[in-house]
Amino acid sequence: TEVVDDMAREAGMPAHGPLAGPPPAGGAASDGDPIRRLESGMLRIERANLQILSSLQKLLMSTARV
Repeated sequence: TEVVDDMAREAGMPAHGPLAGPPPAGGAASDGDPIRRLESGMLRIERANLQILSSLQKLLMSTARV
């Protein structure tokens, strides 16, 4: 999770790992609605996945040039 947190920070997104602290008050994560909490979590995972794919693509492109 530290790697994902670092990548999230680099992308300008808040980190969500154990060192990130509690979720911001008033956000979907603090809602009592479990569907909204689930959607919020799924969106965070999707953003992290896209960032990971982007980083992998950059890595592959840099190794292809060597």
